Amino acid sequence: MLKRISKVERIGIQILTFSSHLLIGDSTIINAKSDTFAVKRDKELFLENEGDVINYGIFSLPLILPPIDQQIYYRNQHMCGCIVVNRINILGATSSSIIQIGSNKNIYLENRRKEIRQIAEPENIQKATNQTE
Repeated sequence: MLKRISKVERIGIQILTFSSHLLIGDSTIINAKSDTFAVKRDKELFLENEGDVINYGIFSLPLILPPIDQQIYYRNQHMCGCIVVNRINILGATSSSIIQIGSNKNIYLENRRKEIRQIAEPENIQKATNQTE
């Protein structure tokens, strides 16, 4: 792996959360995994057993990655041994995302999310239906 110097003059990030990374410089391996279980309800109610993610297959099923069967052709020319960045403004990065200025050999990112919406009131069902259209 090519080793270079990463020089950043200024970086502004508002939000960096949920297994996300900001990396300035070289790395060999990055593994980022984020599992999210969210329940949205009309009324505040917590059931003791609902946070057991074992009940949801999305968190336990093996991840099947499609094979990479396309040939990639590229040519790079490193005229300078430095990566120079003047200024970057980032609003946010979340759920196993990477912001990197530098070289990397291997990145593995995984985000599994289960959202449940429980809407009891008829007028709220209409509001939710209009939001998804």
